[in-house]
Amino acid sequence: MSKHFTVLKKETIDFLNPHDDGIYVDATFGSGGHSFEIVSRVDSKVIAFEVHEPSIVDFQSKDHTLKSKICLINRNFSEIKNVLRELQINLIDGLVADLGWSLDQLESVQGLSYQKLNDDLDMRLNSNLLVCARDILNAASKDELSEIFARYADFFGKDNSILVQTIRNFRSNRLFLHVRDLVQVCDRAFNLKEIKSKSRRHNIYARVFQALRVKVNEEYENLEKLLVDSLEFLKSGSRVCVISFHSGEEKIVKSFLDRYTRKNQVSVISKSSDGIFLRPSVDELIQNLRSRSAKLFVYEKL
Repeated sequence: MSKHFTVLKKETIDFLNPHDDGIYVDATFGSGGHSFEIVSRVDSKVIAFEVHEPSIVDFQSKDHTLKSKICLINRNFSEIKNVLRELQINLIDGLVADLGWSLDQLESVQGLSYQKLNDDLDMRLNSNLLVCARDILNAASKDELSEIFARYADFFGKDNSILVQTIRNFRSNRLFLHVRDLVQVCDRAFNLKEIKSKSRRHNIYARVFQALRVKVNEEYENLEKLLVDSLEFLKSGSRVCVISFHSGEEKIVKSFLDRYTRKNQVSVISKSSDGIFLRPSVDELIQNLRSRSAKLFVYEKL
């Protein structure tokens, strides 16, 4: 599997401030960076969630002395309430959620990269999900498509209308099947072949693919459910660390914090000159440029 750098690993676990004999939740196990960092520091248990099957297989194949301290659950983190009840866990000492996708996930899930033109337009992190990206592109109504690209990728007005109409024009002749089909639609809708700026072209492709990925995997709905449902299990004084990577995730976290701060249920810890979040250090950016969009939000249960 590809080399993966766990974003903001030290800062996240420093803020989490784990202690011995605790129970912690890693909502997004991935390559296990945050989970292993917790159990390497303290003698505690980690309940980890992961729906990406290759990541689970990779963990099972690891020969790690601390592996027994991690209980890896093949469920979505939106099911945290049911899982903890099934495990007869009433209280937890903290939670970590890294909302970024690892390189391994990006490479193994069909349809996530606009550069892999022959990939199927799938985008499901969990193969048990019933609807994939091509299903949405081939069947969603005009209004549904418009909402997807507005809500999940900030395409509004003329850009939104042109993109949606180009999708509908394409599928009137043939079905969406592969990544190259969606790339072709992006090229037509925004005349990308005439744009010299590589970063501008990348931005368009990335936002279109992101919108469909978020919709397919119900990422925003699952995140909001995780934040709300986990409150029931957090001990007073325990901390939650959430790492977001784009504006949609950030809006959900900020909305949650605003709502529950007003209710006097949580207190924001991660305040800085940038706002209520922290960014990666210069040293981390040099080592891993992909971390540049990461923002760490930390709050404490009152």
